[in-house]
Amino acid sequence: MIKLDELGHPAARQYTLPHTIAWSERVDAADAFNFVTPEYNHSYSPALKNAIDFLKQEWDHTPVGFVSYGASAAGTRGVAALDSVLSFMGMRKVAPSVDISSVGTRVVTDTFVAEAREVETLTAQLAQLTSYSELFVTVR
Repeated sequence: MIKLDELGHPAARQYTLPHTIAWSERVDAADAFNFVTPEYNHSYSPALKNAIDFLKQEWDHTPVGFVSYGASAAGTRGVAALDSVLSFMGMRKVAPSVDISSVGTRVVTDTFVAEAREVETLTAQLAQLTSYSELFVTVR
């Protein structure tokens, strides 16, 4: 687990540690992100929150999509709990999200078996991520 160990605030973007510099470069290089995340205690994954919190400016005007998974709520509470975080960070969430319920029962011989509606939703989401990334390229 990576801890928030930079001396300065992420908004200053004055990184000194190699892992932060590498993460900053990776986020800057991407046109969009699709986060695959579980629901964790009716909220978002601490690992995902940590990855977001490590940076600030790099996220501005970055389109993001979600594939969430969990039990009956399919991770939707975790994605919803991130809305204010994403807004503050300047990220732009696209719709629709792919919500996968009962994920543990959907793995056959180490392979996840998607339903047709999940594939259709993901296809629509990826198209919207592409569209948003093209739109925001001039402001990023």
